[in-house]
Amino acid sequence: MQIDIIDSYNAFAELETNWNALYQKDPEAQFFLSWTWFSRVFLDHPDKCRILAVRPDQPDADYLGFFPIRIETVWSKSKRSFRNQIQMAGTLHWGQYHGFVCDPDFEQQVITCFADQLKKMHWERLTLKYFYASDRRTNLFLSQFSNDVFRISEEQRMMNSGTINKLICPYIELPKDYESYLQTLSANTRQKIRRFTRKFEKSDDLRITTTSRETLQRDLDILVDLWTDKWAATRGSDTIEVIQKYRRVVAHGFESNTLYMPILWRGDIPLGMLACFVDWRKPSMYFFVAGRNVSSEDPFIGWLLHTHNIRWAIYNGIKSYDFLHGNEPYKYSYGCKERHTKYLVVKTRSRKNLNGMLDPSSIDYMRSKTNRLLQNGRLEEAEMAGQQVREFIRIMKSLKQEKIKNSFTNQQFSV
Repeated sequence: MQIDIIDSYNAFAELETNWNALYQKDPEAQFFLSWTWFSRVFLDHPDKCRILAVRPDQPDADYLGFFPIRIETVWSKSKRSFRNQIQMAGTLHWGQYHGFVCDPDFEQQVITCFADQLKKMHWERLTLKYFYASDRRTNLFLSQFSNDVFRISEEQRMMNSGTINKLICPYIELPKDYESYLQTLSANTRQKIRRFTRKFEKSDDLRITTTSRETLQRDLDILVDLWTDKWAATRGSDTIEVIQKYRRVVAHGFESNTLYMPILWRGDIPLGMLACFVDWRKPSMYFFVAGRNVSSEDPFIGWLLHTHNIRWAIYNGIKSYDFLHGNEPYKYSYGCKERHTKYLVVKTRSRKNLNGMLDPSSIDYMRSKTNRLLQNGRLEEAEMAGQQVREFIRIMKSLKQEKIKNSFTNQQFSV
């Protein structure tokens, strides 16, 4: 097996056919690792994404595994030094499940190659956020990081004063028809859904629309406005950045034909809406973000929208309806099972970069951070940062010269 590092969008674009075939074959691959989703991640962040790609040692062989990562450079105030960290590349675009795509027939070889390549790189922390893989794959991957060099920890992600576990993802396995789905629910829930549905069907002023190209910008504005009214006080200064990102991600879903976004109206007043993504290759639906009119006290808004989605999904051959992160009690009223993700962190025991170097991509951040330290009057830190910048440049020049030298002797060069 050999491993390549794909770090340009043009090279990544050539993988589309191979990626789609591998995605379809891998029973553990899910929408947020699909080509449809990830092509936008790479297009929006071409300077940050890298794909570890494993293939056999044969000319023109197809790849057997893809592992999207991103490398960050950080300044440690306590250690007064630059470090590199590796995270899942999908977090750049709010992917909800992260991991790798892998041919199940070559699982062990591919996963071992991923780990071997990571151990050749330069980092002190590897974060597997919302990592979704079988215990078999997870344990195989982690077993490649020896205890004498690395420390592995598993973290929790709780919210609402510890009452909601964000690592748990409730989902519904959908039957072939809507009535069969209703029969899986409790009598009380089934009665409630039927009552709210009758109320909607008999109403002269309640209606549901779905987003089209003609209404996309209007509907994005509605989503942002409803979300802001509900959450701006909680998110504070992050609000503008968050709503801009929601706009980008949801709009991408529409352009890739994966967005389904129903809006419940009373007359001309939007009461609520759900932005969902649809994986047509592995028929699944993912509830991504909601907006609700905070001035409305109607109890049926969420029920009408989710059951509308579920009915639509069943009619269109969708096999699962995923509520994504958080085990909020209301989700289980719809007959949910659970997926479990993990938040894993692999650190070097030395708390220094592996292999005694910084990643070659670090230089821009290092220079920028050094200048900011100077501007903020943190002169001692700036001096230490500047020393590391100079040493980094010296090492990179030396490596470049060695590369040129080796090219004359036909020796393979790698960092």
